[in-house]
Amino acid sequence: MADNNYISHQSSLINVYSEVEKLALICRNLLLRHRVSQDNKRIVKITEYLDLIIEKERLVLSELFHKIR
Repeated sequence: MADNNYISHQSSLINVYSEVEKLALICRNLLLRHRVSQDNKRIVKITEYLDLIIEKERLVLSELFHKIR
């Protein structure tokens, strides 16, 4: 999108989406650990991370939609 001038290369959207990507990686790793240990406490943490990802991604996509509109 930055290459097509929809957003600048230094846009906060890129930073926030990078954060979403990191959170998704953390979730994946927690899920892998859960599958090995069957520790249900990790499920709670995973859902907390997923809720945070949803919130951040909605904000990013909403802002992106307004910028390209």
